[in-house]
Amino acid sequence: MAGPGRGERRQVLIEAGRSGPAPFSANPTGTKNYTYLFVHNVLEPNDFETLSYDEMTTRINELWARFTENELPIVVETMSSAITTLAATATVHDPGGV
Repeated sequence: MAGPGRGERRQVLIEAGRSGPAPFSANPTGTKNYTYLFVHNVLEPNDFETLSYDEMTTRINELWARFTENELPIVVETMSSAITTLAATATVHDPGGV
């Protein structure tokens, strides 16, 4: 999620996500201040009625393991590149920072 901030900086992060590979969305959604660059549903509403606590915990742990192994490295690499771009254009006297 890209949160509130300077428009041009937010745009760099949003564009990085928009043009990035999965799990990023080519069409991020959100509001004026918050943009969801990717969404990953873990449990569906019905799961709370049909699954036991242990089944939900198992599903969450499995999905978390897959996320940290497969998707998180992509997120880190994509956003690191965007942050490097922002840092290269920031100035020492810029009170907004990076």
